[in-house]
Amino acid sequence: MAARALGRPRHLTPQEAQRLAREQRAKKNQRVRQAARLRHFCYLLCLSAVAGALTWAYWSELRALPYVAVGSIRVTGCPVTGQESVRALMLPHLGRSMFDLPEIDEQVQPLLADVPEVRSARLVHRWPREIVVQVTGRQPVAAAYSNEGWLSVDAQGHGMRYYPSPPRALLALQGIPTSGPVDAPTIPTDSLRLSAEVAEVVSRALEIEPRLIAYGDGGSVSVRLANGDTVRLGQASQLSTKLAVYRAIRREQTGAARYVDVSEPQAPVIAAATPARSLAAKPVTAEGAAQPTDGAVVQTQRSDG
Repeated sequence: MAARALGRPRHLTPQEAQRLAREQRAKKNQRVRQAARLRHFCYLLCLSAVAGALTWAYWSELRALPYVAVGSIRVTGCPVTGQESVRALMLPHLGRSMFDLPEIDEQVQPLLADVPEVRSARLVHRWPREIVVQVTGRQPVAAAYSNEGWLSVDAQGHGMRYYPSPPRALLALQGIPTSGPVDAPTIPTDSLRLSAEVAEVVSRALEIEPRLIAYGDGGSVSVRLANGDTVRLGQASQLSTKLAVYRAIRREQTGAARYVDVSEPQAPVIAAATPARSLAAKPVTAEGAAQPTDGAVVQTQRSDG
């Protein structure tokens, strides 16, 4: 008891000595790791400073390396009719440094905004030598006839560009008035919507694509089909019935015709391609089509029996 009161150190047990040694080694290892991390950070800082200095000194030479020159330009998301215009705007920048992309983007954005098929565009690096023009496009859905030519329009009726003849990939529309200035024309959206509905009904009923939809006086509708036939539908009502009559007639009348008028389904009219004398009408057969005579115009009437 007296020895303890005088503050004499007591002897450590083996377990306590081992624990104390472990704690001392852990502290020493922690100091060593911290010193190693500090050395690594200093090395990286020195290397970055050297690399930055070299880059600054030789920046113009690095930009001119052929390994980072723009070698290809790819356009995505743009309608086919506008892809050539976008590529033409980007071609002058082939061979420039990929590091010039911000400057290229600033130069071409106002020009891309003038391409009718481009709603917005973004230029993206594809290292080492490709630039991708990512386009959010305006898709043309039809071509409407106007005094300046055939005007392609989008789903909102906004004009996009003029063509001397209607593009084959677009539904041609005739008899729909355009409005607005020549450089920003529009067509009525209700007419565009009606045309899309008529085209869908015709395609589904006949399994033939319509090429042109023409509007006449009083809202009468005529459709020119991919097989060359012109079908006069009259008002855009009872389309399924009228198209069934046309289909039945053409099963019997396979020769060329200037038009087939089914505006009155009970009394369809066929105008032959070559003029000839008019003959009396013949009744419709069981299939719904008149037997042909040698006349140019054949008017059929449905029998009630």
